[in-house]
Amino acid sequence: MSFTDLFKIHRTDDRTPIPILLLMVLLFALFTFKMFDG
Repeated sequence: MSFTDLFKIHRTDDRTPIPILLLMVLLFALFTFKMFDG
């Protein structure tokens, strides 16, 4: 399952609030920053 497929699932599912998707993106960004920071 690609990221676009996951995004489409979240978009089509009205029961899933948008803030949850934004939180997932924020956590991913923080994880990536920690990896680059060492």
